[in-house]
Amino acid sequence: MDQSGNVYFASGVGRGVHHVTDYNGEPSVDGIFSEEAYTVQIDGDLLYFDYKEASGKIVLYSLDLKAYLSAEAGERVRPALVTAADGTKLELSTGAFYAYNGSIYYAGISEGKSALLRLDDSRNLSEIAKL
Repeated sequence: MDQSGNVYFASGVGRGVHHVTDYNGEPSVDGIFSEEAYTVQIDGDLLYFDYKEASGKIVLYSLDLKAYLSAEAGERVRPALVTAADGTKLELSTGAFYAYNGSIYYAGISEGKSALLRLDDSRNLSEIAKL
């Protein structure tokens, strides 16, 4: 749930990420992402969620909530793949991640070994600890 009370959720296998658009009676939902996603987290104006690609790699997407919520009728705001400053996409070892104050913390691979990594708000990647 964001600060304005909007509810977002992941439905799991093949069901995607959704936004509840009507709270009266039966809620209706708007599909944000139609593929499998499990973890959803909001940090500021960004909604983050994980996605397992056909290759088996788990990547992270973000959605600009301000743009999404202010879009004109019929206009679609699409999620973007989260990348480091050099354009490298984040590959998570598991679907678990934590976004806080513009930084993303996750388990990944650094120099061929498991590590706890941080992508800061400038999109610079750093290793916090070997796992």
